[in-house]
Amino acid sequence: MHIVSLRLWCLAVAISTLVALSTTVAYAEKRVALVIGNSDYQHVARLPNPQNDAASIAEALRQVGFDAVIEKNDLPFQLLNITLRDFAALADTADVALVFYAGHGMEVEKVNYLIPVDAALKSDRDVSYEAIQLDQVIQAVEGARRMRIVILDACRDNPFMQSIKRTGGTRSIGRGLSIVEPDQGNTLISFAAKAGTTADDGDAAHSPFTAALLAHLNSPGLEISKLFRLVRDQVLQETGYRQEPFTYGSLSSEDFYLIAPDQQAMAPPPDSHDGLVESGTSETSFDPRQLELAFWKSIENSNEASSFQSYLEQFPQGTFAILAKNKLAKLKEQPSVESSTGKSDWQAELAAMKEVKDRQPEYFAMATVPELAEAARFLPEAVAEGNAQAQYFLGYCYYHGGCGYEPNYAEASRLFITAAGQGNADAEASLGWLYMIGDGVVEEHPEGLKWLNRAADQGNVFAYNKLGYIHEEGMGVDQDYSKSAHFYQLAADQGDAGAKYSLGQLYNKGTGVPFDPQKSAIYLLEAGKGGIVQSKATVMSDEAADFLSTETRKAIQSELKKQGLYRGVVDGQFGPGTRQALKAYWGE
Repeated sequence: MHIVSLRLWCLAVAISTLVALSTTVAYAEKRVALVIGNSDYQHVARLPNPQNDAASIAEALRQVGFDAVIEKNDLPFQLLNITLRDFAALADTADVALVFYAGHGMEVEKVNYLIPVDAALKSDRDVSYEAIQLDQVIQAVEGARRMRIVILDACRDNPFMQSIKRTGGTRSIGRGLSIVEPDQGNTLISFAAKAGTTADDGDAAHSPFTAALLAHLNSPGLEISKLFRLVRDQVLQETGYRQEPFTYGSLSSEDFYLIAPDQQAMAPPPDSHDGLVESGTSETSFDPRQLELAFWKSIENSNEASSFQSYLEQFPQGTFAILAKNKLAKLKEQPSVESSTGKSDWQAELAAMKEVKDRQPEYFAMATVPELAEAARFLPEAVAEGNAQAQYFLGYCYYHGGCGYEPNYAEASRLFITAAGQGNADAEASLGWLYMIGDGVVEEHPEGLKWLNRAADQGNVFAYNKLGYIHEEGMGVDQDYSKSAHFYQLAADQGDAGAKYSLGQLYNKGTGVPFDPQKSAIYLLEAGKGGIVQSKATVMSDEAADFLSTETRKAIQSELKKQGLYRGVVDGQFGPGTRQALKAYWGE
């Protein structure tokens, strides 16, 4: 096929797809997925298959046309929380949202939990502090407009059951997971094994459940309910009827397909020898034109020049390149907003945003402060002027989905890269963290560390905190608590409350620093006063004795006495008097 003919064919395909939108949503709808594989558990034996399962499921979802597939492995509690929070923002912009989780899960008192890799679960009470409720996962997909899917290969035999301490005589811990009934329609939740039973991890490269999913996910014209029935039948047969997958939820009468019945017609003609199909790949592999069309549909009504510039950078010879260039030219011709002095106001607005950031340096509230949404309207103008701070702020808006901007990790990373190239420390730190966790860029720890260290060299608090966390968790580096404490101290010295909480924990345990109850008490109290909810929860918890040493609890009471807020005995027992004094200290 000649190049000219191919371009005409591509254009015809795109036009025919747009015309067919009234009868099929195979290309118009936005689909996003989060895929998690937890294998390397720190306190129980390693699970061999979840990482393999997650990698293959992620690739299969890309091949069936998902616009964004976020793949994560071996998530500890904090990162699992962050990942679900960020995916929820992305799901709010999508028609279809899917979460696949492979790893350990458990049920306590009819509540289902996914278990992060750093969970110790010494007692049944620890589950609510160290594991993630399934409801939180369901909430992460509930913003999708058309279909919400949660797939859990998490019913494996639970090794924590052998060692977990029972603290309540009536507290139940079940085998497998418990029945779940989603509140929202068009929500489908699939378990690898029905409630109260366990699933095999398998001796092959994939668990039986994941293997069955992979066998059917890319089948054209397979309605979603039928797909999971076929998965059930295959797993039953392959496990000798020991394991029965089960699907919960309520779907409407509308058929839903991962690959529509007529979608095969969108593949290139079989006699094509134009070089688009790389050697060693199948002609039925994922068609990049699907991604281009999805990208275009997401921006075609935008009034932001940066959106069309981004399209042209990614698809310079794309089907809609001429339209994008025309739209970009029109937007650039529009007069900028001016103040009464006739000069652009973006410098003043930028200063206002920086003031907010400086008040809360690690996670400043720009994206959630309503009055700053107006200020953010000036960001594209400042970005066009090449202002690095504006590039960072606009990237922040895109990443968190604030100030009137929809979440867009790719656009956020592009802006961070541009600003970091100009030496902006905020952008360097944000870009470094994106490389560490793989949001909007390929996960690459050495690259992430490079940018975070550059930002830290400029005294950036966000970078200090992230480097502290990275060394504490051994994330792409050897675990080193002394380095972790060093970076947290640098951030705390600038008044950062989150770093003070982390230091309070380290001094309480004597990890990476000498055991020092007095310092631990002061840092935990100051962190709570600075608005760190986790610090308040740690100190005020009914199980504070499980988290804080007796010496640290006594030191907290002594500090409250110094402040004239506590008159009781310094015994480390947090009764009503201590709790009232804590609330007074925190101004509650």
